[in-house]
Parts: sequence; C-alpha cells; structure tokens
Amino acid sequence: MIIGGSLADATAEGRLQESAKKPQSIMVWGEVTSSEKTPLVFVEASLKINAAAYKDILEKVLKPWADSHFGEAYWYFQQDSAPALNAKVVQEWCAVQLPDFIAPDEWPSSSPDLNPIDYSVWAADF
Repeated sequence: MIIGGSLADATAEGRLQESAKKPQSIMVWGEVTSSEKTPLVFVEASLKINAAAYKDILEKVLKPWADSHFGEAYWYFQQDSAPALNAKVVQEWCAVQLPDFIAPDEWPSSSPDLNPIDYSVWAADF
C-alpha cells in the first residue's frame, strides 16, 4: 500500500505496511426467512463448528425461535452442504424436529438461484 499521491510523495514509513498472515475473522450463525431473521449467534473463535456444536445451535436458537415465529404456519428449513450440517446426527434431528426439512438429497446441487442467502446477505455492502 502506498500512502501518498505517488511513490515519490509517500513517506519512507508509509511505503511498506505489514499485513497479518492470518487476518482476523468472526463466525456468525443465522437463518433468514421471507419476512424476518433469527437472532445471530456469534461463535467463539476457539469453537470448531462440528455436528454437535451445530445441533446445539439448532436446538437452543433455531427451534425455539421458529416455534415462536411460525407457530402453526407452514414453513421449510433448508441448509447448505457444509460437513457439520450434513452429519447424520444433524440430519436425523432436523427430520424429526423441523416440520418441513429439505434434506440434501432433495435439493438441487449447485443451484445459486435457489439459495436466498447469496442474494440477501452476501450482496450487502458491509
């Protein structure tokens, strides 16, 4: 990065800037509907999202929120193909606990047109 209008204008200290080998990041879980979104869950940096951690989020956040938000209304639940989300224990829990869970084998592969998160969240300018 050059600080200044040109290399000649840049100060000696501003000519080089250190960068982190591993930039800081944050992991956030959330779900979106056509009318609302779930509360966001900020995942601790030390926590690896495996099947147990993901199922815990579904049990403690998604299920109570969905029961309150949708009540008896008809709704679907679909997720992407991350390994923790496709674990057998998670798939079984979703099939039993979520009324209209769309299992991975029922979802078209590589279908960005059917993935609303790509348009609603990632299109936002942060």
